[in-house]
Amino acid sequence: MDLKIQQTLPSTANGIYTVRAPGCVSASLFWANADGALEGWTSFARIPIMPNGEGSFVFDGARAIPQEATHVYAKAIREDLTYSCAMHRCLITHSTVRSNRI
Repeated sequence: MDLKIQQTLPSTANGIYTVRAPGCVSASLFWANADGALEGWTSFARIPIMPNGEGSFVFDGARAIPQEATHVYAKAIREDLTYSCAMHRCLITHSTVRSNRI
């Protein structure tokens, strides 16, 4: 699985979030820290994964990133509806492109 984040407006969540997860049908994105998804927060996006294994989400509106969030956590769902695809964390920074593959 690969998660790429291209933030488009510094200090906000604005950006393009792209997940590549072959064999999966959707992915959920969560605010996270180095230990995993933040407690008390639900997913902020559900991304359908196309047959080519890729899906993306455009976040706009200048929404804030939770202060305690340092990462975005992605969890992909396989065709058989299990969560066996990789659970993945990608560091968030401002005005940059990040890509993490596991």
